[in-house]
Amino acid sequence: MMPGPSWPTSALHNADLLYKLPRELRDKVYVDVLNADCPVGLTEDLLPHIPPILRGNPDLLPEALEMLTKTQTFTWDFDDPRIYPLVWTRECVQPYDVRHLDITCSEYMEHFGLDGLEEHENMYRDSVPRVLWERLMQFPRLQNLTIYMQKNMEPKALNTLDFGPVLYNLRAKLSKINIKFFLSFDEMLLGLWNGPMESDDDLSADVSPYQPMGFVNMSDLIAPPNAEDVAYVQEYLPEYMNTGRMPHSRRISTGLIDESPASRRALAQHYAVTEPALLRCLMRDHFEIYRKRQDRVPEEEST
Repeated sequence: MMPGPSWPTSALHNADLLYKLPRELRDKVYVDVLNADCPVGLTEDLLPHIPPILRGNPDLLPEALEMLTKTQTFTWDFDDPRIYPLVWTRECVQPYDVRHLDITCSEYMEHFGLDGLEEHENMYRDSVPRVLWERLMQFPRLQNLTIYMQKNMEPKALNTLDFGPVLYNLRAKLSKINIKFFLSFDEMLLGLWNGPMESDDDLSADVSPYQPMGFVNMSDLIAPPNAEDVAYVQEYLPEYMNTGRMPHSRRISTGLIDESPASRRALAQHYAVTEPALLRCLMRDHFEIYRKRQDRVPEEEST
């Protein structure tokens, strides 16, 4: 169990004295005393992270909760089944004030043998993963979004069909948002490392514990395409643009299983996708399909 938060005692001896300060000064006190030492889950009860003297004051508690939500980085585990459906309560985080959010998730294992981004969008738009990602649109003041994803599939390239359009929509709605994307192969490789031996000779081998590679920053994969990306794809990969499909990537299980953690990190992007420019172009085109469908929803509901 994580240790409970501790707070400085200066300026907190008397709640009445604190309340007499101007709001600007009270906010500075809140920033000083509400800096949580451990991550705060998005669905956690926030009251344990508030000092008792503030928690028991009906005037100061709402201010403290608001300031904690504004300054703290919150974590949201998409693989936790308890988050769906998610209901915002007074005691948990209010998405309206959240500025900093870290998401942990796994690559969505799609099984659609379809051609064309429109067909894929028809399948994805009501899926549970898409619904979860679209909850991010309830964070109108989000400034920093960091995604930590575990890759699940090979040899298929990184699947962005569930979350890609939502990231583009966030950029369109929140012009100053900073989105970072980190990818790891650890869950996949750990299962292979601890899996059954291929032959009797392997049983005598001294199998050392798996050494994790951690997460690798691949934010450039989800960035909008530049002019060079578009020109490259149009010249060399037009058939993939027409079908909305990505070429298969290198096999992680055979290419990285025996590499060191440092080598896995260095090679990671080459195993996530083989054509990053194509991925960026497809994500852009997918968003246009998504956006047009979103624009049609109010019209369809009114008829």
